[in-house]
Amino acid sequence: HQLRAVERGVSDIEMHGTGKRYLIWHSAGSGKTKTIAWLSHRLIRHMNVDSKSTFDSVIVVTDRTVLDENIREDMNLVQSSKGLVVTVGEKSGAKSPQLKKALLEGDHIITCTLQTFPEVMKLIEDTKELRGRRWAVVADEAHSSQSGSAARRLKELLADVGLEFDEDDIDTELSADDLLRAKDSAIASSSNITFIALTATPKAKTLRLFGTERDGRWEAFDTYTMAQAIEEGFILDVLQNYSTY
Repeated sequence: HQLRAVERGVSDIEMHGTGKRYLIWHSAGSGKTKTIAWLSHRLIRHMNVDSKSTFDSVIVVTDRTVLDENIREDMNLVQSSKGLVVTVGEKSGAKSPQLKKALLEGDHIITCTLQTFPEVMKLIEDTKELRGRRWAVVADEAHSSQSGSAARRLKELLADVGLEFDEDDIDTELSADDLLRAKDSAIASSSNITFIALTATPKAKTLRLFGTERDGRWEAFDTYTMAQAIEEGFILDVLQNYSTY
């Protein structure tokens, strides 16, 4: 299922070009981190028919620092050239000279957390030399939310890109879905940005935002269900061993 998702994603981009959105619905415990690592490496090395890079940079977004570290480790496992993977730290964010250098140079995989993602996108929008370049954004657990102070900081950043919030709403949860919706007017609908979201538990709005419409229904681009993962021994069926309280 990991190989299938990567191959199918790359083939579809070859066939239809950049600018689409994809949802990969793979069960918990099925190795999404490795799927993200291999997919990112395939995309950054991919060439079009004119022997030009399909994407200038691949941006990998995770919602928790621990996950970000896991992804960084897995990225490095399949890394064959020094400096290919660039990490945007929580503290430096878009102010990182390393980030700007990597974006301008191109041919890099950039990993960042949900908190720094709006800053990265703002830097892309605000830097004249970066306009018109092609980006692939790979988002892990697209619907997972941030609340409290993290959400507050994100909302302050998003105010710059035209998403407004009521004062009562300032501490409510905010997810990667909301980040991309905030960019709908300008960046997310752009044909030079391809979004690929991975999740184990897609919500209806996640399916609508990233999914593929077939016969009036929204579906994931590639699916590996929990039932299949249990059947094949990737994960245990917790419902067989639960106790009431």
